Amino acid sequence: WICLNFTVDINDPDVAPEPIPGEYLIGVGRYDVTGPVAQVNMMGYANPSQTASGLHQRLYSRTFIVCNNGNTSCVVFATVDSGMASQVVKLEVIKRLKAKYGPTRYTERNVVISGTHSHSGPAGFFQTMLVEVTSLGAIKQSTDSFIDGIVKSIEQAHANLRLGNMHIGTDEVVEGNINRSPSAYLKNPLKERERYRYNTEHNMTMLKFQATNGDPIGMFTWYPVHCTSMNFSNELISSDNKGRASALFEKMMRKSGENKAGKFPKTFGDWSIVLCRIENTLGPRQPLKFILQPSSVDNFLINLISYTCFNISIYNVYNSVLLKQESFVGAFASANLGDVSPRTKGPICVDTGKSCNFEKSTCNIPPRVKNCVAFGPGVDMFDSTDIIAKRQLETAKILFHNKTKELLQGPVSWVHQYVDMTKQPVQLNDGTNVTTCKPGMGYSFAAGTTDGAGAFNFVQSMTEGTLLWDTVRDDIIVKVVCSESPPQEYYDCHHPKPVLLPTGYMDRPYAWHPTIVDVQMLRLGQLIIIAVPGEFTTMAGRRIKESVQKEAQAHGVANAKVILAGLSNVYTHYITTPEEYTAQRYEGASTIYGPHTFQAYQQKYTSLVGDLVTGNHESVDPGLSPSDTINEQIELLPPPKPDSVPNGKSIGDVINDVNGTFSAGDEVSVSFYGANPRHNMKLGSSYLAVQQQLSNGSQWQDVFVDTDWETRFIWSEATTKASAESHVTIVWNVPVDQPSGTYRISYYGDTLTLSGQVVPFQGYSSSFRVQ
Repeated sequence: WICLNFTVDINDPDVAPEPIPGEYLIGVGRYDVTGPVAQVNMMGYANPSQTASGLHQRLYSRTFIVCNNGNTSCVVFATVDSGMASQVVKLEVIKRLKAKYGPTRYTERNVVISGTHSHSGPAGFFQTMLVEVTSLGAIKQSTDSFIDGIVKSIEQAHANLRLGNMHIGTDEVVEGNINRSPSAYLKNPLKERERYRYNTEHNMTMLKFQATNGDPIGMFTWYPVHCTSMNFSNELISSDNKGRASALFEKMMRKSGENKAGKFPKTFGDWSIVLCRIENTLGPRQPLKFILQPSSVDNFLINLISYTCFNISIYNVYNSVLLKQESFVGAFASANLGDVSPRTKGPICVDTGKSCNFEKSTCNIPPRVKNCVAFGPGVDMFDSTDIIAKRQLETAKILFHNKTKELLQGPVSWVHQYVDMTKQPVQLNDGTNVTTCKPGMGYSFAAGTTDGAGAFNFVQSMTEGTLLWDTVRDDIIVKVVCSESPPQEYYDCHHPKPVLLPTGYMDRPYAWHPTIVDVQMLRLGQLIIIAVPGEFTTMAGRRIKESVQKEAQAHGVANAKVILAGLSNVYTHYITTPEEYTAQRYEGASTIYGPHTFQAYQQKYTSLVGDLVTGNHESVDPGLSPSDTINEQIELLPPPKPDSVPNGKSIGDVINDVNGTFSAGDEVSVSFYGANPRHNMKLGSSYLAVQQQLSNGSQWQDVFVDTDWETRFIWSEATTKASAESHVTIVWNVPVDQPSGTYRISYYGDTLTLSGQVVPFQGYSSSFRVQ
C-alpha cells in the first residue's frame, strides 16, 4: 500500500481562461459514438440485407469550439462519423447542453452537427419514417450513442478552451473523386461550366488551430467525396475513407506519452501528478490523502470519488489524468458531395465489361441498373477506402505544414433560422414567384446510383411514371400511410419529377420527411461556414458559396472565405441545381422539395448574410421550432437474447486458436465462444486487444485495439428460442513494420445471463511469434 498526496484545484472547469485581446478561445474534443455493431441495419445504402456483424473502425464525433476574445460569443462545429446529421439527435444534444451550461451558451443557434456520410454506420437515429424503414424503425442504442458521444466531444472541447489562433488554406486533392452523374452536370449552362476545370470540386480547405505558444491543437478539413468506398456487401461498422484519414492524421500528431485507446495506465509507475477538480465541495486548494493499491489501479477513479471528492466532475479527472489519449483532433468533414463518388475507376457493366449507358447508368436490354457498378482504385473495398483516405491525408499534410497561412481575424458570430421548406417563396430570374413543394421522392430515387444500385425495373433519368408503379403508389402506399390523398397540384409542383413516394402526405405512423429545417451559418473572422441540411451537388454548392461570398463582400468582408458543410443538423436528401433537376438522375429525384429547392436555399441563406456579418443574429426571426418526437419513435428491433455456449465450454473459450509463427503482412485470426456485443457497446473502450509480451515475461502491453485499421471484430450467432450462441472472430493484419516478439489476441466481452445480469469476461488466444 502506498500513500499519496494530491492537490485539489476547485476552479470551475466550465470557466474559460481570461482572453487576450485580438485572439480567440479555442477548444477541440473527440469522443466515441460507435453504437451497436451487431444486428442493426446500416445507414446509407437503404439495403435491408446490410446488417452489421462486427467492427472495423470505430466512429467518432470531432468538435471544435471557438469563442471571441471576450468569451461572449461562441460557435460549435461537430463532425460525426454518421450517415448524416439527425434532427432528433441535435434537439437532444442541445437539451443536454442547456442543462449543463445554461440556456444561452450553446443552443440550436450556434451549434452545428454535420455527418461525414459514412454508409457503414448504424441506422435508426432519426425522427422521420422514410430513413428508418430498413432499420425497422428507431434504434435506441444508435440514437443514444450519437447523442452521448456528441455531447461528450463538446464537453471536452469546452473544458479544453484556451487562447489560440486559426489559419486557413486550400489545396487540391489528386484523384480523390469523380462525378457519378456527369449527364446531369452537363445540363448546367456551358458558360458556367467553362469557369471550372473539373465537374467535381478537387480543392480541400483546412482550418488549423494553434495555441498562442504555437502548439498545434487541431485541424478540420472540408472536401467533397461520398463515404461509399465500402460497398453494401460490407457488414463491419466503418467510418469509411474520412474516418480512416482522420485516424491517420491524429496518429501522425500523437504526442509522447499519449495513446490512441486512452486506457487506464497499466502500472503504478505510469502515474504522475494528479489534479482533481472538485465542484463546490472543498475549500480552496486543500490537500487530499488517499490510499491506492498499485494492483488495483483500475479502481482508482472509484476510490477517488468514494474517499475524497463526493461530487467530483468525473469527466475532468478522466480526461486530464487517466486518459492519456491523443489530444490533437484532426477531422475530415463533408462538403458539397451530392454527385461526388470515391470510386475513381468509374462505372462499368460487370457482366460484359462494356461502358454503362451514359444517361441512365444501365446495362443490357431491357435496361437494368444492377450490373452498372462503379469501382474504387483498390483491389477491394478495404484497399479502396485506404487509398482514398490517404489521398485526402497527403493533401492535408501539405496544407497543415506549408499552405495554411492566412490568419483569421475578426468577429465570431452565427445566424440561424427554422424554415418550413414545404412552402418557401422563390423569385425566379424572370420575376415569376413560385414556391417549393411538400416533399416527394421520384422514380429514379428507387434506381439508386452507380455506388449502390436499386431494385426492380427503376433506372436513373426517369421523367415519366409507369402505370404499374403509379397504381402501387395510389392503391397501396397512399391508402396505407397517408391520411389524405395528394391532389394533382402536388404532383404538378414536382414536375418533371414523377413522384413515386408522396412523402409530404405520408404521415403514418408519423411523418416520413421533415418539413421544418435548419438554415444556419457560422462566422470565424473572414471565414463563413454554410451548414446545409442535405447533400448539395457540385454546381449547387458552387453557386450558393459564390452568392454568400458576394453578399458578405457587399457587407464589408472584403476577403470573405466560404465553406459549405454538408449533411448538417437535419437530413433532407439532395439539392441539385434546377437544370440538373430536369435530368432526374438519382440526385434530382431525391431533391425532395421540388424543382425550386436550390433557389429557396440560395435566397434564404443569402438573405441572412447581413445579419451574420453585422452580428445581429438575435434580431432574426427564429421561425417555428420542429417537434421533438424522440419519445414517439417506434422500435421493432428485438433486444439481444441471453448468451449460451455448448456443454463443457465457457464464455471466452477459444474455438480456433492461432497456430504457428507469423511474418509482416500475414493475417492472424482466432475465434472465441463469445457474447452479443449489444450487451455493452464499449464506448471509449475496446472489444479486443493485440498484446505484446514485455521483456520481463510476465506482463503484456496493448499494441492494437478495435479502433485500429489493422484489426477486425467479426460476430455471428446461432439462436435458439431462449438464448443465443455467439462466435467472435478477431483478425489482425500484421503491419509490415511490426517489431518481432511474442503476441496474443485478447477478447473483452459482456455476457447476458438468463437471470438478466450483464457480466464482463475475457478470453485469450495462445501466444504466438511475429518475426
